[in-house]
Amino acid sequence: MKKWIVLALALAVALGGTALAWTSMETYDPWQAGNAEFECSQIAGGPYQYAFKIDNWSDIDENGTWEASFPDGHVNYITISGSDGIYFNWSASPNPIGAVIVKGSNKANVFYYNPQAYSDTGLYAPINPKNNKPYAVSHATFCWNPVSQVCQYETAWAEGTRYVPKGNWAMYVPYDGTAKTVNLMAGQTYVAGTVAFSDPTDGEITITITLTGGWSLQSVPEPVKIQGYDTAPSGNPAPGLFTTYKGTETTVTVPVYNFYGVHLDVMLCQ
Repeated sequence: MKKWIVLALALAVALGGTALAWTSMETYDPWQAGNAEFECSQIAGGPYQYAFKIDNWSDIDENGTWEASFPDGHVNYITISGSDGIYFNWSASPNPIGAVIVKGSNKANVFYYNPQAYSDTGLYAPINPKNNKPYAVSHATFCWNPVSQVCQYETAWAEGTRYVPKGNWAMYVPYDGTAKTVNLMAGQTYVAGTVAFSDPTDGEITITITLTGGWSLQSVPEPVKIQGYDTAPSGNPAPGLFTTYKGTETTVTVPVYNFYGVHLDVMLCQ
């Protein structure tokens, strides 16, 4: 096994130097093709509850995001990128993948992930002995089991000056008429992204909120709330009563004010 792993690493380097995310790889010669469920039932690591096949790569543009939806309501989004018909990258959200079957000619490489993974790069079909290069990919099948996600729900504010010195940690941002970017703080201690304030144009500015690190908006009405102030506010704010903007957009054009309170309802699911 140790020798096999070393050979696999050497092969990956020879095929482009891509770092490996898969934990093991197996070649089937020949490979018995079928629908996604049938193909995933043939390989190790199962049984897999979900399977999705992207077929006929020679006839389609496989690059893009594919929705894998199932009768029980489970949905996974699989994105293919960087494909040249020989090598490709993939990512999945919200559920990681346990195995990827890459078929070329009448053979298939199976890339296993233990634990399941959210992405990998440089996958390829078996090697054609006539030229020592991978066969063109004819299809790829993804196999996985559902994972339980734990979500953390937080209130977030654009980092600035506290409304009150003690207790409520809500903050507002002074705006002096020039572009600036501040951190978006979730739960007071987590950096969940950034909030950028543009230069003014015709009495308006654009506020751009960028969520990072896996943070996203909660699925609630109006998770983004903005209030502009001519003078520095005081007292505990009531985001539900904000009037400058309330909605779901993360890029918003608003009138110019001297101060802004930017409040979000965010979550982090892992």
